[in-house]
Amino acid sequence: MGVAVSSAKRAVRNWNATNRAIRYIDKAESRRKEASHSSRVQKPSSQYGKAVFERDARLEERVSSFDIASEGIKKSILPEGCDYVPKSDRKLPQAVGHRIINLSDRENLDKWSKIKLLMDLSQRLQALVALDADSTQLLQELDDGSDTALRELAAQEFASRREEIRSLENQIMELLLPPDPTAQYGAVRLQLIAGAGGLEAAIFARDLFTMYAAYARHRGWRFASDDDDGAMETAVGADSPIHHVEVRVDSSDPTDPVYPYLRWEAGVHRVQRVPLTSKLNKIHTSTVAVTILPVIDEVEVELDPEDLEWEVFRASGAGGQHVNKTESAVRVRHRPTGHVAACQADRSQHANRETALKALRAKIANEAARRQVETELAERRSQMGSLARSDRIRTYNYQQDRITDHRLGRSWNPEGRIFTGVNVENASFPCGWCAEVSAFGSAVTAGVKDFVAMAVAVDRDEFASPCGRCRQVICEFCYGKNMPLLLVNRKGEYHLTKIEELHKMAFLSKNLDTK
Repeated sequence: MGVAVSSAKRAVRNWNATNRAIRYIDKAESRRKEASHSSRVQKPSSQYGKAVFERDARLEERVSSFDIASEGIKKSILPEGCDYVPKSDRKLPQAVGHRIINLSDRENLDKWSKIKLLMDLSQRLQALVALDADSTQLLQELDDGSDTALRELAAQEFASRREEIRSLENQIMELLLPPDPTAQYGAVRLQLIAGAGGLEAAIFARDLFTMYAAYARHRGWRFASDDDDGAMETAVGADSPIHHVEVRVDSSDPTDPVYPYLRWEAGVHRVQRVPLTSKLNKIHTSTVAVTILPVIDEVEVELDPEDLEWEVFRASGAGGQHVNKTESAVRVRHRPTGHVAACQADRSQHANRETALKALRAKIANEAARRQVETELAERRSQMGSLARSDRIRTYNYQQDRITDHRLGRSWNPEGRIFTGVNVENASFPCGWCAEVSAFGSAVTAGVKDFVAMAVAVDRDEFASPCGRCRQVICEFCYGKNMPLLLVNRKGEYHLTKIEELHKMAFLSKNLDTK
């Protein structure tokens, strides 16, 4: 009896397995046939998938009507990813295959938005320049005194328009110049170190010290050492040589930071003159190293909660205590830096969390301070150089009354006023001392080849300086002969050229009249 029951159960199991196998094979065969008769791309059954693959007539009509008018800009000066056809109109594609957003396209749109803003400002500026020319002609016609009231009204409108033009030029400059993260530093440490030349180098360091002190007094800056009582002058005597001195230059006005004006004075300064201590009346060459380092205030460490990885555990210690029975100890890890802090001093987990956070902030702050010190030391070494006579950024020649800036490859005559502090601002940039010009000078100094400046066209044969403050003609002292220049004329056409080519075409014949 038992054998018969076992055989019956075995037969039922085998029949069920065979039946399941047959059904599986039939289902797989039906799926294969359906796949062979269907298309390669399956239309999704969800509502979102249908919306992606179906064509939208209204969307295509809007895309077709969206035209982008590209200017005649050379491809070499456009940002990476932007490509325009010169002097033509380009439309977006008529058909849209799908609506999946590409990140690279989004980046290109961001670049185009920046260029579009620059174009809009340029068009506004060109319109104002055209109105400015009409106002000038009207003022000339009213010079005969026929209508005094009308001429006064036209003069006021002319002055307000000139202010708006300067404002637009400054906005264009802010868009063209790369952001300077050091522009907000309101204090610097100025260090003078006498180099080659012995006593004459120390005397020259005293002359430079007097020059910078006079310039700081002229600008209203505080010029004193860290341990000084706050006076404008330090205890350095008028006739005493300086082998090494370090002072701090502060500005009380937040809108007048010190670092953008003094940063380009860093380097080895060379003097060629007959020393006062020489009896042979021979010209000696001496050097002084000038270092300019910004004073960076301590930054409070802000920790993002998403960057913190917390862990709770039981404190270790003598057995049987409360801390051994509860998870009151905490350990926190800062993912970006890898610093870890732990605390188990208190019975409360919340108190331990606060203590661990303070310890973590202290570790991160100490690491940032250490990196800052290392950066300052490296920057100071690079500014000092070898203190050799050949390692110089500027040469002061007393016999020829000449100052040469070797970074720009140009010379000029300061008429003996350089060490009085009155003409120190013209020592580096003859066309005017301002943040914009300093930024352009940095491009020349750093050897940036693809830096693009913009000159705003006032007339067909006259171009104004991009600097909205000094209002001088584009100066090759500042920008260098081979500096790439982006010019825009009255018609809105853009041309890429160089300052050397502008001189050949005699564009820079006179200054812009600002009266």
